[in-house]
Amino acid sequence: MLKEKCIEIAQDIYKELGNEQQEVTYKNAFEVAFRLDGVKYEREKYLPIYYRNQIIGYGNADYIVHGDIVLVLEIKAVVAWNGLPPQDYISQTKNYMKSENTENGLIINFPQACKKGETVDIEIFNIGGTING
Repeated sequence: MLKEKCIEIAQDIYKELGNEQQEVTYKNAFEVAFRLDGVKYEREKYLPIYYRNQIIGYGNADYIVHGDIVLVLEIKAVVAWNGLPPQDYISQTKNYMKSENTENGLIINFPQACKKGETVDIEIFNIGGTING
């Protein structure tokens, strides 16, 4: 249900803001929607990166969303993927999921138009679990 809620919010944001905003604008809109809808979240959470049980740095997850599951939510605003997102986005999200000990991740892209006036749909990539779980 939490993944579905995040997708619903993304669609609402995209419907209102379109596809020519900066990534931070979409992140801010998610924060407003989460707050208004009573969704528990942590924004820009620093997550430790380990090597041989030693912290060697930190990653920065866009959102950790809490509900019936724990969900790592990454927001992008780049040119359309036309299928799968770049492997580095997937790897980054999986690393955050490991740090949060969750099997649930979503990468949502608000694709930027390549041509003036072009409209494109948001892109959603599910990692682990199911959309309805």
